[in-house]
Amino acid sequence: MANSAAEAIASLTTLLAARIPPSDPPRLVYTLALIPLRVRPTGIGAFVDVNDDPIGDITGCQVSADAVVEVNVRPNENLNQAVAQLTTALLSQDPAALRGDGILRLAVKTVTPVVSTGNQISNVTFDVLYEFLAIPQDAGDIIATIPLNLTVG
Repeated sequence: MANSAAEAIASLTTLLAARIPPSDPPRLVYTLALIPLRVRPTGIGAFVDVNDDPIGDITGCQVSADAVVEVNVRPNENLNQAVAQLTTALLSQDPAALRGDGILRLAVKTVTPVVSTGNQISNVTFDVLYEFLAIPQDAGDIIATIPLNLTVG
């Protein structure tokens, strides 16, 4: 599961980053940091199902994580508006689309202002539960045919 866990964390990071509104540097910058809290196998010992084409095992794991998004705006910008834009963008996603991508839970956990001498900064932490499924890419070590060279006698 070690390779699967690393793939799952990378996949979740990519999925969340794609859903964050675009930054507008230097006026507004969103920065994502994913903090995995727990990775556990899905199914029975990470086995979920058998894939037909290519033939092989579908394995998976669930990742519980905190996704911390730093919202950084210049002093004359509205920090609350930038935080609202972020939370609205993430929480207004279609639930069926989120589940289809493996995101089973996405909720705001905390909004914490950060003391800064320049820009206004706030960290928005999201509680995330993600299920990653690893589909086989090739048949691997499966024996396709067994030669029948029998000598009788």
